[in-house]
Amino acid sequence: MVRVDLVIVSFLLLFLELAVIRWLPATIRVVAYFSNVVLVSCFLGMGLGCLLRTRRNLLMTVAPLLLGFVAIAQPLGRAGVANPFPSHEFIFGLSGRLNWLWVLPLVFTLNALVFVGIGQRLARGMDALRPLVGYSLNVAGSLGGSLAFALVAVLRLTPTVWFGIAAVAVLWLVRSNVRGLAVSAVSLALMLVMVARSDGDFLWSPYYQIGLHRLTQDEGGGILLTVNSDTHQEVLDLSDAAAASSGVLRAWQESYDFPYRFAKPTSPCRILVLGAGTGNDVAAALRETPCSVDAVELDPVIADLGRRLHPEHPYASGRVRLVIDDARAFLSKARGPYQRIVLGWLDSHRLFSSLSNVRQDNFVYTREAMRLAGGLLADDGALVLSFYVGKPWVGEKLYWMLYEALGRRPAVFAQRRGGYGLSGQIFVGGPAAPAPTSLDVPGFADLQSQFVGLPRGAVPTDDWPYLYYRDRRLSGEYVATLILLMAIASALVLPLRGKVGLPRREAGHFFALGAGFLLLEVRNITALALIFGSTWLVTSIVISAVLVMILAANALVSWGVGKSAPRFLWLLLFASVLLGLVGSRIGASGFGYAAKALLATGAVSLSFLVAGLLFARSFALTRSPGAALGFNVLGAVAGGLAEYLTVLVGLDGVAAIAIVLYVAAWATAPGRAETRTAET
Repeated sequence: MVRVDLVIVSFLLLFLELAVIRWLPATIRVVAYFSNVVLVSCFLGMGLGCLLRTRRNLLMTVAPLLLGFVAIAQPLGRAGVANPFPSHEFIFGLSGRLNWLWVLPLVFTLNALVFVGIGQRLARGMDALRPLVGYSLNVAGSLGGSLAFALVAVLRLTPTVWFGIAAVAVLWLVRSNVRGLAVSAVSLALMLVMVARSDGDFLWSPYYQIGLHRLTQDEGGGILLTVNSDTHQEVLDLSDAAAASSGVLRAWQESYDFPYRFAKPTSPCRILVLGAGTGNDVAAALRETPCSVDAVELDPVIADLGRRLHPEHPYASGRVRLVIDDARAFLSKARGPYQRIVLGWLDSHRLFSSLSNVRQDNFVYTREAMRLAGGLLADDGALVLSFYVGKPWVGEKLYWMLYEALGRRPAVFAQRRGGYGLSGQIFVGGPAAPAPTSLDVPGFADLQSQFVGLPRGAVPTDDWPYLYYRDRRLSGEYVATLILLMAIASALVLPLRGKVGLPRREAGHFFALGAGFLLLEVRNITALALIFGSTWLVTSIVISAVLVMILAANALVSWGVGKSAPRFLWLLLFASVLLGLVGSRIGASGFGYAAKALLATGAVSLSFLVAGLLFARSFALTRSPGAALGFNVLGAVAGGLAEYLTVLVGLDGVAAIAIVLYVAAWATAPGRAETRTAET
């Protein structure tokens, strides 16, 4: 049963990790912007458990700690968490009695403790088997956990089901201890009751917890859609008849109709709406023009709500083609020309991956993305970007981004009354855009004058896709938070140094491999996002593909591949990372979509395979696989925290840091004299 238990504990680790990463942002809103911190804390707990593999059995603590974590997280979420540095980063509407300078470290610590007992059981199973056999079973179980959670997302199941699946796995693992089984069963039952009570009437998409709330007549009488308890969009009847009876609706109608106020397209014509949501922008295009409409929406549940609930039924029109896709990915493969490209208040309220601090929509708001959009415009076309500018510098970055991408200053307007007011800025660029200050639209303020004479700030690019950060620096509060997290990790791990049965050089080798691989994964997944989209499906496929590559690498090493030519493998790894950088550049170019996809996929696959071969080769030689895996995972903790340096050095800088870490791993790699293989 050792092998079966190893697969199940590996399944549990990845499945529970994904469940927590999905559940916490909906419970504590600020975590939606720090899900990478949650991932790092999972790694910390797992790595710490591996180092404690010879101590008393900690698996019995998993269920009580999970219960306690849920019990503490829910009231923290209800209290609300405020942004302590609003001048440096823009997060829409974040407020509450609590400060994330202590909330995030608390969540980080409590979550890590949940995973300690699971990590310990993993290491014990690894130590009982030959290194590569145990590692392959570990990866196979992790692959199962990844695929199972992908299925959960497809079926739109609730957190009660997620945690119920994890509970079954925990109970299986503690089955031999009657007392532990009883305590775990009671704890998990109470935890599931608490989670079920918070499920409420929410819908769960692959991205969000979605809530629906009826607006009053004074608010427009529509439906407010929230994501992770955060205002996201309103489903409104903006037909002429409805707008005539309500000043609120009239103001919103004018805002959504604005793309067609300065020059109305005539048939035949095409319109592209990015971030179509529940359909307000699409309905405006249908009301104001005879054009066909390509409506692109990331979230299938939100699109489905638009089909069912929007009073104007825009998605039922034969002129509309609804596409469920990431906006940036669609721009990479779309074929113009379009008379209008409309980005309608597109703001995601989440990170696109738990591996990164890049937000879901960051790759839409870059200079390269706007160039792609500009290349799809007809000679009489215009790009219209509407955005809630909560900070003046956000508007300035959008202005200069469009100026650099489209080659001329955009016109800027805002609805004087209703809607978002003067903070709801509408940027217009492209061939048919009105010249700045040349257009007088009733009800709209011309904001061009406030951008004249402003110095050009940090423009978002594919390498530095940070619209919501003011500039290339980490604020004091961010630095303080990272220092606290590193201090917590050090306080948990350092007392165990020298007591884990692994030579210092070997521990450093596996630590560097883990940190380098985490950063390599960050860089690779963002490179693929530029081609295939920042969707949950792409992320799931990449994670699963990484695990498959690792299994393939294990098999190759067990057959003797790479045993006699380690230097070649290291050089091939460095070359593959550099090739990946070239691939990301081509991803933003005018190359055909198939060529971009082929190069990016090839470079990423090669780097993952070679990194897997190098790790498997070293792992086959270790005499303490549990401890070696522990240091490897703790390296991933360091890599995950180092990922925040992308705000300073950009995503290409992450690749450079990964290369440095892999050089350190090469310098501490097992020597030729160590001849023990995976089969001895």
